[in-house]
Amino acid sequence: FAGDFSDEFKNRYKAELENVFAEEKPGTNNADAFKMLQGMIDTYIAELELLAQNPKAWNVDGDNLKITDANIQKQYDLILENVKKIK
Repeated sequence: FAGDFSDEFKNRYKAELENVFAEEKPGTNNADAFKMLQGMIDTYIAELELLAQNPKAWNVDGDNLKITDANIQKQYDLILENVKKIK
């Protein structure tokens, strides 16, 4: 990834990681936070690997990622679905 797109991903992930540790949730301890963090990192790696392995299947339109290949879109959606399972 190059340029602004890479920076946008870095800023997005940084903000999400900061939110993990900023939220005070009853019953949440550091072990829970690190488990959640590991799940988020695994998801981000899978997302970035999919995009890196398929550079012709997507493009950036303004601030939006546009996936032009239906198969890649399905794989991307499955990766993002895993975010809902992170606890």
